[in-house]
Amino acid sequence: MSALRPVTSAVAAAARGAQSRRVVALFRALCRDVPKVLIMYGLEHSAPEVRRAVLLQFRKHAAVTEPRILESLLARAYMEREETVNQWKQKGHLLAILQPDETPADAWLDEDEFFRRFLDGSINEETVWAGWDPRKMEERVARLRRREAELGGEAEAGAAGSAEDVERVQALLRKLAGAGEPRVSAAARPAPKELR
Repeated sequence: MSALRPVTSAVAAAARGAQSRRVVALFRALCRDVPKVLIMYGLEHSAPEVRRAVLLQFRKHAAVTEPRILESLLARAYMEREETVNQWKQKGHLLAILQPDETPADAWLDEDEFFRRFLDGSINEETVWAGWDPRKMEERVARLRRREAELGGEAEAGAAGSAEDVERVQALLRKLAGAGEPRVSAAARPAPKELR
């Protein structure tokens, strides 16, 4: 039994050496991919900033010595690299890594951001009203009307207080309120001509 112990530790040391070489090779490959990724995703960061972010991701796991955990981290890192290089990620995924301290504006928590996205059309009508209070929408319409009156009937170009924006919000309110239209069940609807 004692003869097997040195052989086992030599094999483990060789495996650790191979893993460390793979980690270094992965880091170098990621650093070489930075200029291409900056162009593909249209990022406004410099190459040294992105390389520093990559280095910080590697340093987060610098204390890991368990071979199985290292192997899992390596597999995940190779997968992340492949997804990034093949553009299977979106710009927001990369920005979350490059700017971890900056939280994106949440349309559901920030009222101004919500209405900016709503009026831009980036939030569709189905998701707008999921858990949203219609009274707040009516208050916002009233504020938009007051702002329009303060501006003398003409809103600034691109401002959220234009007359057509107010009309769009009011039309949506009428649509969601039902405007007195009775709902017809599927059984009460007439059958299509093909089935008669």
